[in-house]
Amino acid sequence: MAADLNLDIKIVRGPTIRERDGLAISSRNRYLSAEERRNAAILYECLNLAEDMVKNGEKDLEKIKRIILGKLEDNRFVKSVDYFEFRDPRTLEEIKRADKKYKSMLAAAAVWIGKTRLIDNKIIKV
Repeated sequence: MAADLNLDIKIVRGPTIRERDGLAISSRNRYLSAEERRNAAILYECLNLAEDMVKNGEKDLEKIKRIILGKLEDNRFVKSVDYFEFRDPRTLEEIKRADKKYKSMLAAAAVWIGKTRLIDNKIIKV
């Protein structure tokens, strides 16, 4: 978008800072109850599961999404899932298959745990 708008800026990607259990550090985390907080790491666990499936040779990202969505929806603390998607990290175009033409993919997700919307993402090497 910065390039499309001809903005003279450089976007620098940095690592996600995480709690010990993998939950991305966010000001939103304070809205989680103690029980919700203990279960919030499900989001990061699902990102890691997606990465493991790709590393183990699964190319069908729709299949991975179905498995991840099932895992999230089975968790009683996840009230709803806004999205779980695979995107090109540079263009943000949706990726349907883990092909070698992509060096990496962005797995991104947003879920509601209680009244708190949590977002997270992870770069997955193809």
